[in-house]
Amino acid sequence: MRRRSTEPDRLKSIMAFEIAFPSPTEEGRAMSLQSSSQPDHIPLLMRHPVRWIALAAICISFLHHGVTRFVSFDIATSEMERAGMLPAAPIAAAVILLQIVCSILILSGFWRWIGALVLSAFTIAATVMTFPFWSVRPGLDRLVVSDSFTTNIGLAGALLLVAWYDLHLWRTQASD
Repeated sequence: MRRRSTEPDRLKSIMAFEIAFPSPTEEGRAMSLQSSSQPDHIPLLMRHPVRWIALAAICISFLHHGVTRFVSFDIATSEMERAGMLPAAPIAAAVILLQIVCSILILSGFWRWIGALVLSAFTIAATVMTFPFWSVRPGLDRLVVSDSFTTNIGLAGALLLVAWYDLHLWRTQASD
C-alpha cells in the first residue's frame, strides 16, 4: 500500500531538489558562463565547432555569390542592369563588398551581430526585389519563385537569430 506524503515530506523533497539543482541567479549565471569559457590559446574554430559550422552554412551562399561576382564582375554588373539598378558597377561592387565583409564578421565573431543584421536586411530587400512571387502567374514558375522567396526569408530569419544570440552574449558579458 502506498503511503500518503505529508507536508513535511514534500518540503524535504523540494529542499533536497533545490540543493541538488539550485536555481540560477543573474550573478550566478554570468559567473558560470565566464568560468566555463575556453582558454584563449584554443582557436576560435575549435571552441564551438558545431556553432561555427552552422554559421559557415548560413554564410556560404553570401561568400559564394560575393566571390563569384568579384571574379566575374561583368556578370554582376549585368545582373544589376537587368534589375534596373543604375549605376550598375558601383552597386554591384557595394553588394559584393557587403556580402564578403559581413560574412567575415559573422564567421570571425568580430561585430557578428552587425554583420548578421546587415545581411538580414540585405537579404529581405533583395528577396522582395528579386522574387516577387505575387506578380507571377499561377503555375510552376510561381511555385519556383515562391520557394526561393520563402527560402531566403528563412535565411534572413536565421541571420536575425545569430544577431540576437550574439547580442545576448554581449549583454551578459559572456565570452565567445
